[in-house]
Amino acid sequence: MENKDLFGLNKHDLAQIEQHQALDDVVTKNWEQLANELVDVVAADYTRAGIDQHPARQLAYRALMAIGLYGSGRQIYIPKSMARAMRDKSIYDNHNGKNMAELVRRYNLTEQQIYKIIAHQRNLNISLRQTDWVKDQN
Repeated sequence: MENKDLFGLNKHDLAQIEQHQALDDVVTKNWEQLANELVDVVAADYTRAGIDQHPARQLAYRALMAIGLYGSGRQIYIPKSMARAMRDKSIYDNHNGKNMAELVRRYNLTEQQIYKIIAHQRNLNISLRQTDWVKDQN
């Protein structure tokens, strides 16, 4: 019996994807509708970010495969608040102490909201580092 992965792909199919051959045929043949829709959504986002359509689809396949390998056999819940969490992380990562007006404009938030987000993200990072340090000590 042939071994197949989470998406019903065998080693030959994976090799085709790695070689960027017949991507749409392999995925359409093997993947469920939801997986195809996820590839379309991710590819469209890559295209909006300025990546050409064909490389965007290849990257989308790879991203979905990585998620599939990580989550293989388990359900993954993506909360509606994930977009907000990603926005807040982006604000924290892009804040340099001198670009408050730019962040206010980019994210359509007030300075007070930006400061609260930065403080919250800073506290999250501190607690994560402390947790990692405690784990390293044990």
